[in-house]
Amino acid sequence: MKQIATVIQPIEQPKCFDALVNCLLIDGWQLKTRKIITTTGELSEAFNAPVVRFLYAELERQEPPFPEEVTI
Repeated sequence: MKQIATVIQPIEQPKCFDALVNCLLIDGWQLKTRKIITTTGELSEAFNAPVVRFLYAELERQEPPFPEEVTI
């Protein structure tokens, strides 16, 4: 069974994002997707919707198989 980890951080925090991704890579995760996501924020009183950008990474790893149960 595969495990999936997602890291999402504001674009203003690239060092924190890289540190989180690097920790997962050291722990045996494989990087599948890394990109910048753009979305619109909440409307303000002047009906302006700001553009919000995030750093996004998706990682996977194969869950180790359960050890076989031995009965005597």
